[in-house]
Amino acid sequence: MSNRCLYYLFFVLLLASSALAADVTNPGEVENLLVDSSGGDIQLVWDPVTVDAAGNPETVDYYEIYRGVDPDFVPDKAGGSNRIGTSTTGGFTDPGAAGDSEPLYYYLVCAVDLDGNQGATRQVWLDTPSTLSGYWTDTTIELDWTDAQPLAGVVSYKVYRGRAAGQYEYVEDVGMANVYSATSLEANVNWYFSVTAVDIGGNETAFSNEHVDPIAGTIDMRVHDQDELCWGASGCTPTHPDYVQRSDGWQILVPADFPEGDWTRVDVTFTMESRLCDPPAGGNVTKCGSGNPCVDPPCNGGYNTCGDPWDRTAHLFMVLDDCIEQGHACMNDDNIELMRTVTSFGTDADPPDGTGVVPPRALTLDITPFVPLLAGQSRYIGAHIGHYVQKGHWVSSDFHFSKRPEEVSPKRPADGIDPVFFHNSGSGLTGPFTVDVPAEAQQVLGRLFITGHGGNSDPACGNPADEFCPRTNRILVDTDIAWEDVPWRDCCYPRGSGLCNGCRDWNACGYPSCTYNRSGWCPGEIACHDNLDDGCDQDLVLTGPLTAGQSHDIGYEILEVNGSWSRSLVVYWYEEYVPFCGDDIVEGDEVCDGTDLAGESCQTHGFDTGTLTCLGDCSGYDTSGCRNFECGNSICELSAGEDCVSCPSDCNGIQSGNPNQQYCCGDGDGNNPADCTDFRCTAAGRTCEP
Repeated sequence: MSNRCLYYLFFVLLLASSALAADVTNPGEVENLLVDSSGGDIQLVWDPVTVDAAGNPETVDYYEIYRGVDPDFVPDKAGGSNRIGTSTTGGFTDPGAAGDSEPLYYYLVCAVDLDGNQGATRQVWLDTPSTLSGYWTDTTIELDWTDAQPLAGVVSYKVYRGRAAGQYEYVEDVGMANVYSATSLEANVNWYFSVTAVDIGGNETAFSNEHVDPIAGTIDMRVHDQDELCWGASGCTPTHPDYVQRSDGWQILVPADFPEGDWTRVDVTFTMESRLCDPPAGGNVTKCGSGNPCVDPPCNGGYNTCGDPWDRTAHLFMVLDDCIEQGHACMNDDNIELMRTVTSFGTDADPPDGTGVVPPRALTLDITPFVPLLAGQSRYIGAHIGHYVQKGHWVSSDFHFSKRPEEVSPKRPADGIDPVFFHNSGSGLTGPFTVDVPAEAQQVLGRLFITGHGGNSDPACGNPADEFCPRTNRILVDTDIAWEDVPWRDCCYPRGSGLCNGCRDWNACGYPSCTYNRSGWCPGEIACHDNLDDGCDQDLVLTGPLTAGQSHDIGYEILEVNGSWSRSLVVYWYEEYVPFCGDDIVEGDEVCDGTDLAGESCQTHGFDTGTLTCLGDCSGYDTSGCRNFECGNSICELSAGEDCVSCPSDCNGIQSGNPNQQYCCGDGDGNNPADCTDFRCTAAGRTCEP
């Protein structure tokens, strides 16, 4: 008997993203179909189908066998008029079909899965729709695609969608349309779309490219969810087997699968709460002080039995290395700190155990430059709060991914990112750490977190020294000073109408300590180099010292250390210059930017003297440092013509008695004139300005 010509194709799509969703993907192609005759029968055998058309695992329910007398016959899948049988195995016998009489038979075989999806029976001679594109709206995903060719062979298009790449949950036949509006979609999740073309035999082309978008252009996801950090790991067992606890309960690392996408902004919100009880709840005799019972050892000082009333350094960080697998510390120089904060002096538990007056403290920071390390990636996110009380803190971390035009970050996703250091040290100098800046880099930035803690008493500024003493900090590039500042927050002090006036609102305890000036931090706020009312941006412009196309050694230096400093630095760069508020260059609609005041001064704003500054958002000027000349303001203003004769209330001087002891601070009048360099002119709390 002559060999039979067989045409077949098997096409599959498996739905795997939701246990409740139906499988809409066709089975994969039947392969190695062989024909033989045995007596008067035709016997067919083929390899079992184990995957769907998208390459996902497939379970076939049975196979359908079609027979015709023309090599181009069309299988009647709907009516079954030329379907001669089914098989649950990889073989089939057509009785009596091998006789010597005509006609000559042709066979097609397809697989059918448990959800009734039929695979293709014949190789499709249509091109796959070449380009699928789309965009999101607040309520829909809009799609369009190019026609498959030859167009005359297309009978319809099918649109597939699901919540994971290549795993489709829904399919819709849209006829000959090449546009589609997907409605009634679940929000806050990426939807993956693909399109196939269908020929007259019901066979489908391969899938087009995928288009991925969420409804409304945003996805919000929670990683930590009120996870407890305690002193003594046995006191707060992780709530999920995939969570990793470290540092004897102070640290919890949670795995997260972040959504892929061309995100233009990503914010992270870190929420901390300590749920302090009010006496007598929890057996406490005081909310904020010591002397409470030790209910859940270990204990230290008998502080609140329900939570920690102290200000503690808190870190939220992203793991890039193998510290989880290797079992070593994850707060290390290979990983990235996303946010540094210091907890409030406690937050209140909800009634009836607490007053609920001071709520959980939630702080948000733009981390858009780190999108390449997040989008479409699986990462562990760590939260760490060190403390020594019987009950500690509960933490949550929420990530907001956005493509919305009104939310675009001024700093787009970076083209390159290099963690430099992330550790705590009592040393004044750490490093050097090597950073390779590619030749393509046009702009280089560094995100720095630095806070001073602890130490012995310093007569000049208090105890502990490195918390309350201003210290000069430096970034060294190839031993040269690339950045120098004194990280200092005096905005903790209440200023009446100032931003930091209400620290009682987020500190259940610790007043008035929450108002004290500190080394780069305030209780219950993000750690910033400078005051909040100057803008809280962790980024430094390092384009000059970190020249492109070279390898550099970076060191960190603190000129005086009497305690410890928690420090982290990440360097990132752009291959095209990105203007943003904070780069000390006036651009776009900025009125001013940092030190670039666009030629303005206190004088151009109608004042006699002072220091004009730029608002933190670059939208205008801060004239609070400007003033007019005035006798009686305790400032000896030489440029206003003041001296001890014309304005004795401001300018120090002695103009009587022993001539050898006479002097007159000011612009040159009086006996023995003295200028501002004379120490006598700044005595008794006076200020002297040339």
